[in-house]
Amino acid sequence: MHKIDGYGATPTNTFTEGSPGPVPVPPTYVTADWANAVQGELVAAIQGAGIVLDKADNTQLLAAILALAAGGAGGVKVVTFAESPYAVQTSDGVLLVDASGGAVVIQFLDASVGGAKRLTVKKTDVTENAVQCTPQAAQEVEGEAGSYDSVMPGEFMSFVPDGASAWHRVG
Repeated sequence: MHKIDGYGATPTNTFTEGSPGPVPVPPTYVTADWANAVQGELVAAIQGAGIVLDKADNTQLLAAILALAAGGAGGVKVVTFAESPYAVQTSDGVLLVDASGGAVVIQFLDASVGGAKRLTVKKTDVTENAVQCTPQAAQEVEGEAGSYDSVMPGEFMSFVPDGASAWHRVG
């Protein structure tokens, strides 16, 4: 990565819009070298989180940041209505949920199981269909015995198990 260094960049390598005033200041030219460096950094973060680039998905960088912030706590999994109800696996760290086909149910692991770890759930579509996070029998997700629902497009929620009988929202 490097700061912009094309024609018109400031001495501290920042952008300027330019000015046609009495002492003209040229606008900063975006060079292919700089644009490719920025693109390479973004692609490296997304692919480094195990996500396959998808031109139609503008949430991939956020998903990569969430996955990498989870400290390698698990992989990224895309879940759709067709896979509902989805049983969370011990290898899951981030679930990207597309509920455009209908409400999606996410079945959490038993909170007392040693393999249960932090889980981030992100709704990727813009519909009002719910993402329902449901606990195991006799357990709770954020105080709800039935399900903890989200309908907000782009919302993400992180949960951690208490090691006994509940999952708690932490983000």
